[in-house]
This record gives sequence, C-alpha cells and structure tokens, in this order.
Amino acid sequence: SPETLKVLLACYETGFQDIKIRLKSDSPLSVTLQCGTVFNSANSAVRFIYETQGQQVDTDTLQWFELEFSSLRCLVGDYCSNEEKKPLKEFPQLVSAISNLEKAISSKAFKCDCINKISAADCVVFSALSPIFCDPNHNMDGDFPNLIKQLQYFSNRGAFRSAWKEITGGSGEIAFKPYFCATKNQWKMDKSPKSTEHASKTNDQNSPAKDALTPEELNAAKISWETKSSVPRAKPRIHPVLPVEGE
Repeated sequence: SPETLKVLLACYETGFQDIKIRLKSDSPLSVTLQCGTVFNSANSAVRFIYETQGQQVDTDTLQWFELEFSSLRCLVGDYCSNEEKKPLKEFPQLVSAISNLEKAISSKAFKCDCINKISAADCVVFSALSPIFCDPNHNMDGDFPNLIKQLQYFSNRGAFRSAWKEITGGSGEIAFKPYFCATKNQWKMDKSPKSTEHASKTNDQNSPAKDALTPEELNAAKISWETKSSVPRAKPRIHPVLPVEGE
C-alpha cells in the first residue's frame, strides 16, 4: 500500500534501520521499532524516521502531512478502487487537488527538490500519488508539468525504486488494487477538496491564533514551568455579616 511505501521509502532515503512493518488488507498499518515503539500511522512513522536521522520536520511539512491525510489519500483511493476504470478527468475533486499541488510547486509554496533528495513532505505526498503516476495510462503530463517533473525525479531516485520494487513485487501499481478495494470505505472525508495553498501558509497574518500569546508571555510560561513556581493563592473573600433575627 502507499502507507507501507511511505515508511519503507523513508528508511531507504535516510538510512534508518531496525524497523518492522506489518500490513494486512483487513488491518491497520503497524510499524514497530527495535526499541519497542509502535506506530499505527505511516505519517507519524515517517516523521520519526526523518527526525531521528537529523532532518527536522517543520510546520510547513506537518501541514502537507495533514493535507495528504485528510483529503489526498482518500481521493486517490476513490480513483484507484473504481472498478469501471474511469479516466482521471471523471474525478474532478482529485483533479482539483492535483491542480492545487501543481500551483503550489510552481509558486514554491511546496518546496520540493526531488532530483537531489526526498524530503519528508515529498515522501508522504508523492507516495500517495505514486499509484496514479506510475500507471502508464494516467494522462497527467500535459496539465501538470511541474508536478510531473518532480514525480519523475522522485520515481528515479534509488530509494524510491528499491521501496517500490519491494512493495509491489515487480507487478507495478496493480499491486495496490486489493488494498484500495479493501479500504475504500475506511476513511471518511469532507468532499470539498482542501486547497494546497492553505497548507503552505504557516504564518498567515489574518490568522486569529497568531497573537493569542506574545513571545513574552510564552517565555514567562516556560520559566514558570521550568522553575515549578507555584500559582499565587487566591485572596480570602470577606463575606458580609448578616443580621441575626431577633437581635
């Protein structure tokens, strides 16, 4: 599955070892590390692998992770599990998501450089798209030139070729068909596709959360936590003396 592909690709790309991956068509992904830590999310496992190997996963990358998890993987699953073999153009939500990704690459909002390396974001997003791109009948070339170029670099990387061969057993994208058919109802999503441009805006000035805490307040909170300073006790309230009946 693309989920297993993500994790295996992250291992090959970063040189991470000592990992065991289990996936059955009727059960969730399970990634077990030698130390005993278990991940049931491929994206969490990818983040751990990259950070363990010294490659920090920043906020932008986490938003691409969220985009892939909340919409892209579901749209790809819908397309790949259709029994009628409908063309890509008959899946407008998927086409819209891919178009937004093309725009993000063109505007550098999605900073990918697959000719030199596969980042954590590349690993997650492009692995999700690989069952479509690696299908010789995908018909994506003309409409998404920048995305196709990065996907070509991505698929030519030694790490991807090794992971792809191990996952598909040499049978290509058709190897994913049982997985997509078995899990097509597993993920529910809002059918309105999310814009990839939104995923790249980590410091939107119009965001109401931006000024929720100032740097000074955050620093004070940090100092308070580190020094375990106690919270000031509430001042005792003086209640009025009520008259006693008969006095």
